[in-house]
Amino acid sequence: YRALVLWSDIEKQLGNQTKSDYYMDYAKKLKISFNKPTSQGGFWDEQKQCYIHWRDKDNSIHGNNLVTPVNFMAIAYGICDDKGRIKVVLDQIEAQMQKENLFFWPCCLFSYEKGEGNDGQFPFPNYENGDIFLSWGSVAVQAYAGYNPGLALKYVKNVLARHSVDGLAFQRYGRTKQDGLGDDILSGNSMAVIGLYQAIYGINPLHNRLYLNPHITDDLAGTELLYNFRGGKLTVGLNKDQNSLSDGQFKITGKADFGFFARDNVLEYFNRKDDFHSLQAKVQPGKLLDLEIIGWNPDQYKWNHSSSIDQTPVKYTLFKLKPDHLYAISVDGIAVKEVRSGHEGTLDVELKADTKLRKISISAK
Repeated sequence: YRALVLWSDIEKQLGNQTKSDYYMDYAKKLKISFNKPTSQGGFWDEQKQCYIHWRDKDNSIHGNNLVTPVNFMAIAYGICDDKGRIKVVLDQIEAQMQKENLFFWPCCLFSYEKGEGNDGQFPFPNYENGDIFLSWGSVAVQAYAGYNPGLALKYVKNVLARHSVDGLAFQRYGRTKQDGLGDDILSGNSMAVIGLYQAIYGINPLHNRLYLNPHITDDLAGTELLYNFRGGKLTVGLNKDQNSLSDGQFKITGKADFGFFARDNVLEYFNRKDDFHSLQAKVQPGKLLDLEIIGWNPDQYKWNHSSSIDQTPVKYTLFKLKPDHLYAISVDGIAVKEVRSGHEGTLDVELKADTKLRKISISAK
């Protein structure tokens, strides 16, 4: 499912919308099939309230013992978007984690049924199918980040604490003693930190933007990061109520997730997950511009802007508006002009930014 979604996006980037639609349609059908109850050919066990591990060729069902990578991937990759299911799966996992006092997630929470493993593999397999295997860290953190970022951060901290003790110099950790096993260090030991940056800090570099979608806890509020992106450095500011991205010339601040890209005195703002920018701002070389996104709705677009120098001209272009439609533009609540959008739903307007914050509103008439 995840591969099909990514493949569809790549075909879209390459300009092949027919193939993009084909793979996305395939993914949607797979999603429907996967989420059906096991009694109807799907993978959801209604009694155990989790996704099973596999269905065999004879259609027999196996692995309803809360296999964590299966359930974490279903949530993290979006094939499961049912909030009720997400809650019951993640709550079950955390309840068992607390019961066993485990520092990190094992690959299954309960024992497999007889016949699903070799005789010496009970109550738990003694390799990666039962031990604590750190390679699943990023997908587990991602699964929890959107539901309970505090729990996601808890296990990242557990991994960092263990690293300070033994350097994570093991392939895996035992289930009973939680001791390091195997002398070959796996790069998967870094995956929890990858989850921290991707899902908790919300830093996601994409082909045409940096997408920021953080899930910040109280103790991480106020975090500031420097991030290398496309040959430059971005400053990432993370707080509970709003977040920001800046390259030194341009800065975007917003409460919701957004995308950022800047080059050659041009800034592009991407509304939430959109893969095409909704707003473009052009300034003269050396001029600075700060944007604070207030609201981005089909009939009204609101943001605040400021600059380090008064009367800095900013050429704005808005995209994906109603074609050939009249829009009213106001600054600090005072109407300044009306502009009609073009045939393709774009609108151009030049406004001045000052050292004082100015409130911009563009509303459909």
